[in-house]
Amino acid sequence: MSRPAGPQVPLSSEAAERVARLYDLHRNRVLAVARRFTLSPDVAQDVAGETWLRVTRSIASLQGAEENAGAWLATICRRAAADFYRPRRSWELPTDWSDPAWAVRLPAVSSVEQLLGV
Repeated sequence: MSRPAGPQVPLSSEAAERVARLYDLHRNRVLAVARRFTLSPDVAQDVAGETWLRVTRSIASLQGAEENAGAWLATICRRAAADFYRPRRSWELPTDWSDPAWAVRLPAVSSVEQLLGV
């Protein structure tokens, strides 16, 4: 859903408190925005979670009061949803092809009728 994580920088106590206030004020709104941009409730939960991770990384760029951060949060959520549906890049593809999920051999069929069992 996102780029590989770089070095993690711990949040200051002020930044952590600000994120906590944002979460308390806007968690339902973020989830509603995620539901609007995704195809399932499970994906919406994932996108909302990714949104909050991105918020912690960019909290320093938020100017103004937490009560007025709805548009800023909606933009982050919309971008997280778009990234979720964006085709995966080479660094996001599996490198261990011995994983049973990737090693399944599908039977070859010679025609559409044979595939459909007609």
